[in-house]
Amino acid sequence: MSPRKIIHTSSMPGWNGETNRVLMDLMAARDLGYETALLSPQKAALSRKAAEKGIRTYHFSFDNHPHRRLREILKLRRLLISEPAYIIHTHSSKDTWIVAQYIMLFGKKFHFIRTRHNSNRVRDSFFNRYLYRRIDRIVVVSDSVKQCFAHLAKKRVISADDIRIISSAVDTNRFRPSQEIRQRVRARLGVKPEEFLVGFVGRICEGKGIYHLLDALEVLLPREEKLKFVAVGECSEDDIMQKLASFNGQRVILPGFRKDVHDYYQAIDIFAMPSLKEGLPTSIIEAMACGKAIVAASVGGIPEIISHGQNGLLIPPRDPAAIVEAIQQLLKDESLRKKLSEAAQATAARNFSYEILNQKTKQLYQSMESADGS
Repeated sequence: MSPRKIIHTSSMPGWNGETNRVLMDLMAARDLGYETALLSPQKAALSRKAAEKGIRTYHFSFDNHPHRRLREILKLRRLLISEPAYIIHTHSSKDTWIVAQYIMLFGKKFHFIRTRHNSNRVRDSFFNRYLYRRIDRIVVVSDSVKQCFAHLAKKRVISADDIRIISSAVDTNRFRPSQEIRQRVRARLGVKPEEFLVGFVGRICEGKGIYHLLDALEVLLPREEKLKFVAVGECSEDDIMQKLASFNGQRVILPGFRKDVHDYYQAIDIFAMPSLKEGLPTSIIEAMACGKAIVAASVGGIPEIISHGQNGLLIPPRDPAAIVEAIQQLLKDESLRKKLSEAAQATAARNFSYEILNQKTKQLYQSMESADGS
C-alpha cells in the first residue's frame, strides 16, 4: 500500500517565520513516512527551498481575482483527481480560501487542516463560519493565537478540542553557540572583541517595533561608545531605511537578507525584538538556541517562551525608554547576561527542537487516522 499523501499549501511569496515553519512541517511529514507535496507560487522562496529538500512542488498563484481564482480551483481539481490527497494542510489565508471554495464546488474527500501563525482575531463572519466548519483541525503556534478562536469555540462554530498548539521549532544542531563562527562574523562586520553588538533578525518593518528600537538606539549609541547594532533582513519601508541611513554607518550595520542568518546570531551579544504584535516569532527561538540574551516586547506568544529575568527580559511594547533600560542593564551586568543566555539556550533545546515538532506532528496526523478508524 502506497503512503498516504499530505499536501501543504502556502501563498506567501517571501521567506519568513511562517514559510520556514511550512518547510519544517513538510520535512516532518516526510520523516514520518507520508508522501508530501507543496502548493506554492512559482517564484516564492519556499518553492525553491522545498525543491532543494527534494519535496515535490506544484506552482499555484492563489490569486484572488475571480477568474484566476476559478482557474486555480480547477487546477487543484485536476491535481486531486490524478493524485488524491489524504490531508490538505493550509498555512495562509488565500490558499485556505481556495481549498474552502474547492470543497463548496466538489465536496471534501480529504482531511482539512489549517495552521494559523498570526495573532489577529478571527472575525465572526458568515464566510469564516462557513470556512471553519469545514476544517477538521486547527493548528496554532501559541496559546495567544489559540485565543483568537475563543469566541468561535464559545459559539460552537468550532470545537476547542480540534485546536492543537504546535509551536515552531529550530534545528538545534544548526542553531547553537559557536565561538569560531562568532569570531569570524564579528571580524567581517568590523566588530572588535571588546565591543557589544545588539542585533535584530527578521523583516525590518513597523510591525516588528523597528521605529521604537531605532528611537532607543538614538539614546544608546551616544551613551555607549562600545555599542554597535546590526539588523539582518529585508526592508521595504522607505521611512525606516531613511532613519537607518541617518545613523553613523560604522555603528549601524545592515547586511540585508542573508542565507547564512544562523551565523549572524553568533556575532550578536543581545538580541532585541520589540514587536507590536506576534504569534510566536521564529527568530527569537533561533536566537535563544544560539544562547543569546533576549530583550523582547511582551506581546502575543512571546511571554509563553520568555520568562522575565529567567531566560530573557520582557518590556512593554511601544516603549523606547524600556528598550534603553533593558539593554543598558545587560551591558552593565555580565553575570545576568550569561545567566539569561544559558537559560535561553536550555529553553530552546528543551521545548523547541525539531524532534518535538516531529512528535506533535505525528500525533496530529494520527488523530486523523484514528477518526477514520485506521
